[in-house]
Amino acid sequence: MPGAEGCIDARALAQAVELRLGRAAFVAPTRGDVAIEARIERVQSPEAWHATITVFDPPDSTRTAAVSINSDGAVAGFYTDSQTNIHGFVRTPDGAITTFDAPRSTSTQAAGINARGRIVGQYYDQNINTHGFVRSASGKIRRFDPPGSAFTTPESIDSGTDSG
Repeated sequence: MPGAEGCIDARALAQAVELRLGRAAFVAPTRGDVAIEARIERVQSPEAWHATITVFDPPDSTRTAAVSINSDGAVAGFYTDSQTNIHGFVRTPDGAITTFDAPRSTSTQAAGINARGRIVGQYYDQNINTHGFVRSASGKIRRFDPPGSAFTTPESIDSGTDSG
C-alpha cells in the first residue's frame, strides 16, 4: 500500500526475520533460498498497520524467488530444485502451492500475476531460445513471441479482463 513502507524500519524488520530464521533471507532473488511474502495493510485506525509475513518454499526447492503478488494474495515466482532445474509456481492465499513448467521448457520463470490469476513469464527451450508465456488461472499455458523476436522476456501483466 502506498505509504506503508514508512510504518516500520525495513532494516529492523529484515533483521528480525533473519534472526528468527537463523540465516540470511533478504537477498537478490537469484541468490535467495526462501520466499518471503509480506502484506501490510491499514487496520481500523488511520495510524495503525498490520503486517503479515509468510515464509514458504515449493517442494524440493533449493532457491525460491517470489516475484509478484496480486490483490488477493496469490504469489507467483520460480524456484530451483535439487537437480538445478528452474520451475514456475503459484501460491494461493490459503497456502497451496502449484508448480508448473511451460511445454518443452528447460527453465520456466514466472514474472507477474494479475488479479484474475493469470501469470506471465519466460522460459528457455532446448536451444536456449527465450519465449514468453501466459498461464491461465486454470493452468493452461500459451507461448507468445512477437514476430521476429529471438528473446522474449515479459515482466508484468495488466489486471484487465480474462479473455480465455
